[in-house]
Amino acid sequence: MIKNIRKHSKLVIWLFVIVSLAFISEEGLMYFIRYKDRKDIVDGDMFIIDGERIKYSEFKRRFDERMGYLSSTYGFNISPKDSFWSRYVRNEIVSDMTNNVAYKHIANNLGLQVGHDEIIDIVQGQNISESIKNSFKNKDGAFDKSKLMEFLNNMSKKKDSQDYWKEIEQQIRQDRNKEKLQKLLENMSVYTLLEAEKDWEYDNTKFDVEYLYVPYSTIDDKDCPVSEQILEEYLKNNEHDFHGDEVYKLQYFIADYKLSEDDIKNNTNMLEPLRNKFSGCSNPLEFAKIKSDKDLDRDIKCDNSIKLVYKDLPAEVKDKKDLKVGDTFITIATTIKEANKIYRITNIENDNKKPEEKSYDVNVIYKKPFINKNEKDKVLNALTTQLKKVEKIENFDELAKTLDVKIKKKSVKIDENNIDGVDNTRSFIHDLIKNYKNPKKNGVFIIKPFHNEQGVFCGIVTKHLKKGTKDLEEVREDVNIQCVKNLKKEKIMEKINTSLPLPNASFEEIKNKKIDFIKLGTDKDFSHKSTRLKDYGRVKLAFDKLFTMNKNNVVPFYQDDSGVIMIKIVDKKHKPFDINDTDCKKFYEDKQKSRREMKNITDLFKKRFVFVDNQNIFI
Repeated sequence: MIKNIRKHSKLVIWLFVIVSLAFISEEGLMYFIRYKDRKDIVDGDMFIIDGERIKYSEFKRRFDERMGYLSSTYGFNISPKDSFWSRYVRNEIVSDMTNNVAYKHIANNLGLQVGHDEIIDIVQGQNISESIKNSFKNKDGAFDKSKLMEFLNNMSKKKDSQDYWKEIEQQIRQDRNKEKLQKLLENMSVYTLLEAEKDWEYDNTKFDVEYLYVPYSTIDDKDCPVSEQILEEYLKNNEHDFHGDEVYKLQYFIADYKLSEDDIKNNTNMLEPLRNKFSGCSNPLEFAKIKSDKDLDRDIKCDNSIKLVYKDLPAEVKDKKDLKVGDTFITIATTIKEANKIYRITNIENDNKKPEEKSYDVNVIYKKPFINKNEKDKVLNALTTQLKKVEKIENFDELAKTLDVKIKKKSVKIDENNIDGVDNTRSFIHDLIKNYKNPKKNGVFIIKPFHNEQGVFCGIVTKHLKKGTKDLEEVREDVNIQCVKNLKKEKIMEKINTSLPLPNASFEEIKNKKIDFIKLGTDKDFSHKSTRLKDYGRVKLAFDKLFTMNKNNVVPFYQDDSGVIMIKIVDKKHKPFDINDTDCKKFYEDKQKSRREMKNITDLFKKRFVFVDNQNIFI
């Protein structure tokens, strides 16, 4: 009884923690509502976590504090309306508050508390918290206890200080309970000598074996025809081997934005001041490197120092007479996947020869082209209209051809975050899942086109595979391979039976019979870490079964990846476990150490959130 309790007790706390977290995460985090930076907002509930209501005023105070901290840290003003930083800070606050409730929930149920004397010791005694030490430092950056005591003495006079301290003390109590919980988890992990002896034997046992085998290659594939019924039957009986995640199969392309005449004029005017600075700078190569945009299309090669021959010069430059060192000129991209370029001539070779015989050393600034939003919307609206006419996959192919773009294919999962560099892929996938409807009879579901840095993302869903056993068509090839092996095994066993009746024939009888299609092999020092048998190749051995067997025991013919095989244990050997032996002692200590190096409790509280239209969704 005691042995069973000891065996299972180390799991109890972990199970309790995980169940508590699951409850808080799935049921407690109810909603994330109405954060809008409005002056007239009512101080209602921001969100509810496991029944605890977080007020707007408290959330807003923390939000403003962290945004202010980020501004001071990075040295520039960050607006609360900045989508990236706003989302980052909100995510951080929600995660912290969720964790606080989780810690409190677990600590209360386990009876973990921080007493009055304990909190005094942590605040101003012999074991002052690191967070407090970091808050009260002198000009040299060292902890100054006098500053702490001064703050504590004056705290009763200032409401702001009291609120600040209340938050600090709450965090101190939580950190202390977290430390206790981690120690409790570590101390619940016990590695006994009995476990060590079993693990030692398992890791160090080696076998000398003989084996008889028949490769699948002895049977011709054409002699093992696989019917549709056999495939369906196998998939039904082995469906657990063919489970898959929920997947959407996409075909898509990204239509390029083209610059209008107004866009070309705007880009030229925007680059003119930079061209003037480039013309007058003393180190044009370094200037070009610094001023070139780094977030251009990945297909654009940004070489800031190049050589041009006359024919490579832009047409408007060729018309200019007497090009000389120092001249600068601008070329404007025609699409978003190109780059605006500012050239400065640094050297002219063959200057005295005909223009077509000259070559030019130039430094180049690469700038991302700007396109007016109205022009982008025109492209989006036109494609939206064209996509409505897509009734089948062939129509989508035709549309791509008219736009001279290449269709790409991808299978995406729920949390896909990389589709051809599309920057808002995750929210796009969530939107797809939310709005997905059954495709038309011909197998097409149109994805609503959307703007992207590269152009307009246009796509269709050709297939939706729900989580669970895959369709036969998806795994037909793998299922067919397994079915062929099964049929070959049956034929191999029939052949052996005609030579020597099974299963009564012993290993020695089959070996001495010297049946021509049965091969004999041997291997020494075969252990559970081994993956290959000498002269046979990769083998799937049921090692746990082999481990329980002794010298001269036989594993009967069974089906392996490479063929049908029978194994005889010629010898079984291992060094007995002795805690006084140097190797055994080190083995025990290493195992004990690894057992105690458990996953930190903090990792259990890491959460991921996705914000969609100011709604916080727990993933």
